[in-house]
Amino acid sequence: MIEELTRKAFLTLTNTEKLYVIASAFQRHGIDMIATTGTAVKLVEAKYEVQGIREYTGAPEMFGGRVKSINTNIAGGLLFLRDSPSDLIDAKLHGIHPIDFLVCNLYPFEEVVRKEGVTIADAIKNMDVGGPGSLCAAAKNHEFVTVVTDPDDYEKVARVMDKHEGETTLELRKYLAGKVFRKMKAYYTAMADYFDRQPAYRPKS
Repeated sequence: MIEELTRKAFLTLTNTEKLYVIASAFQRHGIDMIATTGTAVKLVEAKYEVQGIREYTGAPEMFGGRVKSINTNIAGGLLFLRDSPSDLIDAKLHGIHPIDFLVCNLYPFEEVVRKEGVTIADAIKNMDVGGPGSLCAAAKNHEFVTVVTDPDDYEKVARVMDKHEGETTLELRKYLAGKVFRKMKAYYTAMADYFDRQPAYRPKS
């Protein structure tokens, strides 16, 4: 059993459309919010209580923001199995707190490479690394974690939370995990297709 701990949500967004819909649901149900810097600024400006990722993990965002969520506290909080005795021991030993919700969307790689005149440097800059890792971790552990990548799902998640005293249903978590897996397939396919079109990146015959 996990000792009673305040539930947590981690938010890391490139698209803050409808952010306050999901943030308000977290606030209503007493769920603590952790956020990367840009998202945290938006939440603070709107008078929400939020803990910055640097304060939460003890590690700075680095390299122009390219390293934010690649951290044991984040990955561990998303991945550990709440009903596994050995995982619970590891979590306690290493001070890993469960993260119950992940709200994350990705750098807009697909949109960027569709623009006229985009350079390879532009494309590489918009390849997300930490976001896919967090999304896949949360989706893999959807038995325990609610993962939301599409802003159009915020209202759906908020309604379910309101109906179930801040919890979500396994049915909803499976639906949301499926969206993540399909999103990741499309995202990595877009990257592979783009680099396949670049002569320098094609296999040499």
